[in-house]
Amino acid sequence: MSASEPRPPEWPANPFWDFSVALYGRPGVGSACLALQDRHGLDVNLLLFCVYAADCGKRLTAADLTSLNASIGPWRRRVVEPLRQVRRTFKEPGHGATDALAERLRCQVLEVEIEAERAAQAILYRALPLQRAAAVPDPSFARDNLEAYLAAAGLAHRPEAAHDLTALLDSIREC
Repeated sequence: MSASEPRPPEWPANPFWDFSVALYGRPGVGSACLALQDRHGLDVNLLLFCVYAADCGKRLTAADLTSLNASIGPWRRRVVEPLRQVRRTFKEPGHGATDALAERLRCQVLEVEIEAERAAQAILYRALPLQRAAAVPDPSFARDNLEAYLAAAGLAHRPEAAHDLTALLDSIREC
């Protein structure tokens, strides 16, 4: 970027993003979210939003989840998933670039992918703005919200999905 190019606007405040960064960085949480994404097609941002909503004292309904998924679906399909695919391509052999060049490009695409994930979270936050609860939220809300997401995705009766969901809940509880 040159000095004459306009600077991108700053991100607006988003407590959901702040919550997600802190939660995702805890041991086991990121890998559990990625397992649910890669094995079952779930959206990591929606998984995190389920936990954030619980932390805000909100039990999500099927209608909430349908609306939230619809709000980020186009962004996820058109922006996030293609970026993820490009980034993962650089980890595969046979792309034709040197390993060093492929790693440099993979890191650059990862930065853009993270910004795209941040935009997805802004979409979710605008779709259902919540404020953190003043009182300690009911610990069952996270499980209820995540199970509702599994049900909305048609995965409620799949033992492997329930197992991966339990791994996520265990990681959250251990933190």
